[in-house]
Order: sequence, then C-alpha cells, then structure tokens
Amino acid sequence: MFERDQRSCRTCAEKRASICKVIQLSLLLSQPLTSLANFLSLLLWCRFLILSKVTLYLISWFTTSVDDFMINKPLGAIFDFQLWRLFTCPYVTASLFGDLLFVLPVYLAIYMYPKEWNYGTLYAFFYFNLVNVAVQLVSSAVTIPISMFDSDGEDKLEWAFFSLFMVEQYRHMMTHGDNVAE
Repeated sequence: MFERDQRSCRTCAEKRASICKVIQLSLLLSQPLTSLANFLSLLLWCRFLILSKVTLYLISWFTTSVDDFMINKPLGAIFDFQLWRLFTCPYVTASLFGDLLFVLPVYLAIYMYPKEWNYGTLYAFFYFNLVNVAVQLVSSAVTIPISMFDSDGEDKLEWAFFSLFMVEQYRHMMTHGDNVAE
C-alpha cells in the first residue's frame, strides 16, 4: 500500500513537471524574438538553425557560390562523392517568405523546439540530420532516373528545409490521428 502511494506521488510529480515545461515553452514561444535576451533564451540547436539560415540568406544577396556549393545536386552528390551536399542543403534559404518567415518559425515552434526541450540538443541535432539525409537520399533516388531521361530538368533539389517540415507534418498526422492537439 505504501509503495503504491509513493508511485502515484512520483507520477503526479512527473505530470506536474511536464505541465510546467509545456507552460514555460508556450510562454517563451508566445513572446517575439525582439531582444537579445529572448533570442539567447532559445535552446542551442534552434538558435543555430535560425542564425545559419538568416546568415546564409544574407550572403545569398551578394553571391550564389555558397548556395551552389551547399545545394543538393543528386548526380554530383552520388556519382562525384560530394556527400556534404546531403547534409548542408537544408541550410540554404530559397526565399525570405517561404523559408525564413513561414517554414522556419513553424518548424521550430511545433517540431524542433519541443524535441530539443524534451530530449536535449544532441538528440535534436542527430534527429534533424538523420531525417534530412533520409529525405535527401529518397529524393535523389527519385531524381536521378528522371534526370537521365529529361535533359531539360533541373539538376538540383531545392526546398530541402520545406521537405523536412512536410516529413514532420506527415509523421505527426500518422502518429496522432484525429487528435491534432497532442
């Protein structure tokens, strides 16, 4: 009887702690990132994603060589062993409104920030990169045969970050079904 009461108290304490984390997270994400203190209060991996995408977008105003170096070109990535393209392509920012002002904040607020909050920065880093590489390999496997027959087609895969967002959206719909609020 005494052990059962201790277990129920422990589970109640864990539930209260998780509810407190959710409340803190919602309060943090409801505030605009207007000050440096608000930006520094973000977790490390989310901060890195914001900084890298904004920096690369600003660099792309002056030169496209960085984007050309990082974008996934399936024929080059697979046949010329340019494997860094599989890892660096989500950091390329294709558009201000599509990537920076819509997809990035929604992806961070709904998917990546809770993962990093619950499981840690290292987990979020590996999860992001493994899902990215899986998406890039699948899209490369589809693009390479098409590019062999269509000489007018594009030789690069853009919108890699949007693809990650859609994978997370699909995964969430499949795991939670009708309950969207989870």
